[in-house]
Parts: sequence; C-alpha cells; structure tokens
Amino acid sequence: MTALSDSGKRKEWHMTNKYRLILIFLSLLFLSSCVPQHTKTENHPAEVDDKATINPTDIPPSIEITSLVETEVITTTLVLPTTEPQDEGKNTYYLDQDRMDQFCLSFPQLQIFKPRKVGDYYIAYVEEQNNISSISIKEGTLTSLHVSEFPGGRLHPNEFEYPWYTYSVTDSPQGFGDWHLHLVNVEDGTNTIIAQREQYGSYSLHNDISFDHGNLFFVSSTFDGTKVLSRKVYVIDLSNKETTLIIENPHADTYMSIISASNGYLALEHDAPKSDVDFYLSLYDVDNKRFIDLPQTFPASMPDIEYPYVVWKNNKRFDQLESFTVHNIETGLSSVHEITNSYSVNISISNRFVITDALTGGDPLRISVIVHSIDNDDIYEIQIVPNDVRLNDAYIDNEHVTLAFTSFTTVDNYSSYICNLPLEDLFTKSVEEIEVSQ
Repeated sequence: MTALSDSGKRKEWHMTNKYRLILIFLSLLFLSSCVPQHTKTENHPAEVDDKATINPTDIPPSIEITSLVETEVITTTLVLPTTEPQDEGKNTYYLDQDRMDQFCLSFPQLQIFKPRKVGDYYIAYVEEQNNISSISIKEGTLTSLHVSEFPGGRLHPNEFEYPWYTYSVTDSPQGFGDWHLHLVNVEDGTNTIIAQREQYGSYSLHNDISFDHGNLFFVSSTFDGTKVLSRKVYVIDLSNKETTLIIENPHADTYMSIISASNGYLALEHDAPKSDVDFYLSLYDVDNKRFIDLPQTFPASMPDIEYPYVVWKNNKRFDQLESFTVHNIETGLSSVHEITNSYSVNISISNRFVITDALTGGDPLRISVIVHSIDNDDIYEIQIVPNDVRLNDAYIDNEHVTLAFTSFTTVDNYSSYICNLPLEDLFTKSVEEIEVSQ
C-alpha cells in the first residue's frame, strides 16, 4: 500500500457505580462504529509498454460512476475480547549467514520494497531506480518494468492479487499534486490508469486500496485545510473496470485512512485531521450494506483482514505495539494478545498468521519478524542475525515466509535481501526460546 496517509471521539465518563459503567460501555460499543492467490509458474513477466497505457483521460472526465449508497445500518457486537494467557509456544529461528545463503537473494547498494512472487520472478519496487522491476529468482537480475510518467515524479508500490498488481505515481515526492493509480495484468501485460486526481479530487496521501477476489476497493477523502469535505469508498470491478460508489459520508469529521478487504468485508480506520485521539475502526459488510461494530478499545489502529479474522493494534498507529486483537467475524469472538518484545510497530495478517516486526535480543539494532499462529497460538521469532537492519516487508504465501530487508554497514554502504523461508524449516529448526530486549 502506498503511504497514502496513511472517529469515534474519546469521551471521559465519570461513573458512580458498576451498573452505570456497564450501561455506558454498551452505549460506547453501539456508537463506535490479500492474500495474494497462488500464482501459476511463468518464465517471464508479460512485456508492458507504458507508452501504450490505457488512460482514462482519453475518456471524458465526467466518467460515470454508479452509486449504490444507501442508509447505513449499524449492528452491534457485544462479545467482549478476552486476553490470551502468555503460555503460547515461543520459538526463535536464527536467520544466520548460512541460511541467508540458502534462502535469500542479495542486492548490494539497493533498497527493495514489497516483492511479490510471480512464478520464477519477483515484482518489486527499487528505491534507487524509482521503478517497478522484475527480479529473476534464478539469476538475481533486475529488469525495469515501470517508471513515473511525471518528470521528477515518484513511483510507489501498492497491492498484488494474481494476476493483478497496482502501483501509483505522483508528480512530487510529497504527494500533494497530480497522481495516477495503475492496474497491471501480468498475464496479458495490459497497464491501465484505473484512477487519478482529475477523477476523484483527492491527494494520493488520502487514498488507500485493497484487492478482494476480482474487485479493487478504493477509499478517497478530500479536505479544505483540516476540514474533511468528503470520504468515499468505491469498488472497481476488474473484469470490466466499472466503478461503483458504495460508501459516502460527506458530513463526517473523520476520513478513512486505511482499508483492507476480504470476502466481501472491509476493515476501515477512521482518523480526524490534526487529532491525536479522534480515531476508531469499523467493519463494513459490502453485500448487506451495513457497518458492524468491532469490540475495540481506544486507541486502536492499523486494521487488517483475512476472512474470517480481523486484526488490529490496540494503540496508536506509530506507537509501540503493546497488544493486538484478533476478531473472528463468524463467531463474534475476540482475543487480545500481549506483545512481550519491544518496539514492534507494524501488524498484518497472512495465511492465518499475525505478523509483527520488533527489536529483539541484546543488541538494540537487531530486527526480528514475529509470526503468531492463529490456529495454535504458537509464536515464532525470525531473528535476522545481521545488525542495523530495516525490515521492508513480510508476508506468508504458498507455505513460505517472504522477507525483504536492508542491512546497513554504514549510511552509504548497504545491501537488500529477499528471503523465501519454508514454513517447515521455520517450524522444525526453531529453538524453544524468544530473546526479549528490555
């Protein structure tokens, strides 16, 4: 996802007895409102001619957008989360040099982000080249696929769901200007500008997207200074590129900064501009056109969804992750999992594993990836042995953990790695311990 910007208002309640506490808590609950599919093997990505891009600007700017917006029906989930006891299996897997030689590709003097495996190559963003490249897994060679069409502009990787992936381009590094969102099909090589500022009026910082089985969900918000003018969610049918408006709330004082989609459900983060406290999460049922309350505490941030599970941080987006919640949409049950390692910031869900990053071990520069199994509550720490490492991405697909990270010797001397670790190796070659920095 592009950092595209990446509320319920916090209220202070004074209670005199426990019965009033229960009533107020229930009232608060009432008011608070991808996995990439396994790809078939291909020898090379389809050739893409960016100059032959299908451009919506060739269509009249008044492109028709169907609206299915109806009155939003609010339902309430009253199942309170439970805190999981800290007796899960805790294991450490040391990604040392021998294992890096076995499972990783290395790229000196390059920083590589969001690699996605497509057959025998990766598609990834290369920072120094400001492009999307294909990376041969066998040879480790890079071939440029896409560059920005704006002179001096920036290119940003987004999402992947076979056979589709997206990337966005902006005319300035700050993201306050023109932008295009590209949709690429790896099977036939077509590259379509599926959305742009002329169409939606928003800045790229205030957009977010998520794939869900042939649909692309797109959230866009517009502002007048710090005042939210509109917040809208669209669905784009990738089979015919038709766009439909499904959520609109032009009078809201929050905007939707994060969207994650799975099996017809949207997990959304709502933020208030210039506010450190006014934000909340919601779950939207697309087919039934209704919001479903989540059993969240405040603050809560960074929702991610892989049906039937929704996960989120139980604190502010850029704060240290102290605990996270796993909510089962089907059963209505939730559990809270405490984080015993320090300085974890990010969270995602992938193939029934919750993934967080962390600083662990005795050295404060050592980065680890923490993998939490939803099925059995086992925890695996993948400790990246080189120090001074920045984790760029981590996800699970086809029984492998894919990691992308950059190791710095000095500011000007660094290398990036893409590692593809078999889950079987992680499960069988971890030791039953987790080092924790204090």
